[in-house]
Amino acid sequence: MSSFRVFTAEWCHETNTFSKIPTNLDSFHAQYYLKGPDEIEKERKGTKTTLGATYEAAEKYNWQLTTTIVASANPAGALEKATFETMVGEILEPLHQGKQFDGVLLHLHGAMVTEQYEDAEGELLRRVRDLVGPDVPVMVTLDLHGNITSTMAQHANLLLAVRTYPHIDFYETAQRTADFLQLAMTRQINPRTVIAKRPMLRGLDGGKTHPQSTMTEIIRRAIEYEDRHACLVVSICAGFMAADIYEIGPSVTVTVDMLEEGAMERGTAIAEALMDFAWETRDYTSEHHYSIPEAVAKAYEYAKCAGQDRLVMAEMRLPYTAVFSVFPVLKDWTFVVRKTWPVRAGKAYLGREEVVLPGGKPCA
Repeated sequence: MSSFRVFTAEWCHETNTFSKIPTNLDSFHAQYYLKGPDEIEKERKGTKTTLGATYEAAEKYNWQLTTTIVASANPAGALEKATFETMVGEILEPLHQGKQFDGVLLHLHGAMVTEQYEDAEGELLRRVRDLVGPDVPVMVTLDLHGNITSTMAQHANLLLAVRTYPHIDFYETAQRTADFLQLAMTRQINPRTVIAKRPMLRGLDGGKTHPQSTMTEIIRRAIEYEDRHACLVVSICAGFMAADIYEIGPSVTVTVDMLEEGAMERGTAIAEALMDFAWETRDYTSEHHYSIPEAVAKAYEYAKCAGQDRLVMAEMRLPYTAVFSVFPVLKDWTFVVRKTWPVRAGKAYLGREEVVLPGGKPCA
């Protein structure tokens, strides 16, 4: 079996453009920032991760694998310009050195924004394409909360997002993408991707994948198209609302095989039909919103009935996320608040509402 040269890296950030906390190199080091083939292989080979799946594919298909960085930072504000350029330089160093590759497999998020680029992943893929040329297959795994853009679809042969929320299928998604890359490098397929969107900030139930969700239904329909071999793969993204960018919102990308007659037209029709469903169901939500006093009362009731010694309440819909850790010990609770609102003398001040906590203690 011939040995293909494959270039890979992982770089993820879900950027909240409303956050005043900038994202820099320290932000990535605080979570994980692996550099070079030795460190990455030591930390990722044999794991159920995107890179773990990539290493397995390299062994399965006898690839010569080149890895540069594996990095991720917690959601925060836009990446500083210098941080973006530094990390892109590290990612693309082998390409800038003139090394030749038969395929590219990148593991990205899909919602990265920088001080300079609204579509950071699109800019990265544009630079990759400029360096590898038009004929090298470039394939990308994504988070389903990515704001996928026309630039990403233009420069990547295949885009494939996870299909679970919480996201528990990154490993399987990377496996599928690696298999498609092998087919493309052996010229068994010639993949191209089309994208469909609508003028909507949110939809598809925020990407929730419980049985009643519209996200689950659209994924079911996507799989039906794949099973009928109407296309190679369909990728559904619910988008990420906390990003003030032009190409925000849900998307459908469909990857087709250009070796088949009428592939592009068929892929476009599939993408548009699925986005019609997303548009028609845009107002559906499975969320039930409680007032703050109701939420605290329900949390207390739950902890008391379930005998929990620790309960986490998380507000995930504001520009700054507040996480409350509740410790019910003999009905004497301590609330620990991260970053956002103060708790003083048994009272939590959230927005304009004041909540008296049972047996609350002052918390710095």
